[in-house]
Amino acid sequence: IWKVDTCSGRKQFILDKVKSQPKVNEQGWMIFRRTFDGLMYRATLQGDSLKAVSSLVAHDLFDWCLGGEAFFYRARFKDIAYLVSIDGAVLDSFALDCHAIAGRGNRIALSLDSEVSANHSRIAILNLSTGGLTEVTETGGMGIGGPLALAWESDNTLFGAFGREGLYRIHISTGEVEPIKETCENVYYYYPVVDPDDSSWLILGKRDYSWPDTAQVYFTTNMVLYHTETGEEWKLDLDQ
Repeated sequence: IWKVDTCSGRKQFILDKVKSQPKVNEQGWMIFRRTFDGLMYRATLQGDSLKAVSSLVAHDLFDWCLGGEAFFYRARFKDIAYLVSIDGAVLDSFALDCHAIAGRGNRIALSLDSEVSANHSRIAILNLSTGGLTEVTETGGMGIGGPLALAWESDNTLFGAFGREGLYRIHISTGEVEPIKETCENVYYYYPVVDPDDSSWLILGKRDYSWPDTAQVYFTTNMVLYHTETGEEWKLDLDQ
C-alpha cells in the first residue's frame, strides 16, 4: 500500500504483502486482504496497529458500513458474506453469493447471480438492520453483464464499473441503468472510488489494451480521475 499525493505524485510506502485495494473508513482505519494468508486485516493510515480481523480467507469483495464501525465481506470458499466489527467480531452472516459489494450506512449494495439466466446479474440492496433484501434491477438483458465493482454516488444512486462495457449509474428507486461512459474491447475500468469532496469525480483503475498481432495482447494499467458529468479524464502520475 502506498499513500500518493495526487498533486505532486509523491508516494509514501505504508505496507507490503497486500493483495487487494484498501478501503478507508471515517475513523482513519483501512481494511484489506493480505497476500500470504488471504485474511482480512485492518491498520491505520500509517500502517500501525496491524491486526487480522477475519478467520476465513476472504474474496476481494468487502467494504465499510455502519459509519465505519463494521465491515462486510464475502468469504472466498463459501457462498456466505459476513458483517464484522472493527475488532474482528462476527456480528452477522448472510447466505449470499455476491460478486460486488458497496457499503453505505446500514445498506449494502450487491451484485448477485440472476435467478433468470446465468448471463444476467441482478443488483440488490441489503438492509443490515432488518436483513431485508430489496431487488433493484437486472443488467444481463442490456448486454453488459454484471458489474465488477459498485460505489455509492448518493443515497439513491450507485456507480457500476462493468469492465470493458464501461461505467454506468444505477438509480435505486427506478432500476434505471444509465450509461456514463460506454467503452469497447480496448478499454477496461475497475474499482471506482467516489471523491468524498465531490461525488462527480471517480478515482478508477483503467487498462488500455492493444493487439499488435493476433498472438499477443498488451495492456497498460493506470489510475485515472474521471468526471461523470463532463467526461473529463486525468491520468494520475504515480511513477515519480
